[in-house]
Amino acid sequence: MKLGKKGIAAAAAAALATTVAFAPASKAADSIPANPKIIVLGGALTDSFWNAVKAGVDAATASIEKTGGTVEYMGPKDYSNFGPDMARLTQAALAQKPAAIASPNWISASQSPEIAKVVKAGIPFFSYNTGPQQSAKDKAVGYVGSDEVEAGKAAGAAMVKAGAKNIACINQTPGAQNLETRCAGVKAAAAKAGD
Repeated sequence: MKLGKKGIAAAAAAALATTVAFAPASKAADSIPANPKIIVLGGALTDSFWNAVKAGVDAATASIEKTGGTVEYMGPKDYSNFGPDMARLTQAALAQKPAAIASPNWISASQSPEIAKVVKAGIPFFSYNTGPQQSAKDKAVGYVGSDEVEAGKAAGAAMVKAGAKNIACINQTPGAQNLETRCAGVKAAAAKAGD
C-alpha cells in the first residue's frame, strides 16, 4: 500500500491520536491531560508539499477533537533561516506543554538540542519525514515515514531502469538531512548501475 502526502500526514496524526486515546495503558499516562493538545511541526505552507501534509493533519484532527483535545500545526514562514526557525518552533511548542509533539528533525545541529528538551520534559515526541535512524537518535516514541536512504535507492534504481542517464538529485533545502540522505541513496543506485 502506498501512502500519498496526505496519507502520511493523516497516519502521523492518527498515530498521535491513537497514542493519546490509549495512553492510560502506557507508562506515560500520568502526563497526558484529559483534553490533550497535540502540536505538529512541519514545513512552510508556501510549499505545496506541506499544504498537502497540513490538509492530512487537519483531516486527522477529528480523532483528537473527539477526546476534547486540539491539534495545532506550526511551521516556518519560509526556509531562509530553516534550522534556527525550526529550533524556535520546537521551543514554542514545548512552552505550551502539549500532550505530544510531532516533528521532523531536518537540521539536527539546530533541532536536536530542542528535541532533547521535549523528551527530557516527558512529552511524547513523534518523528516523521526524517528517517528512522534520526528518529532513534531523538528517542522518538514512534516514526512515520520512509527510510530515506532506501527511498533514494529505490528512486535511483527506477530512474536507471527507465533509461535515465546523468541523474541529478535536486535538494531544494540544503542542510536538510532527510533530503541529503535521500539524494545519497539516489547517487548510490546510479553509481551501482554505472551512471
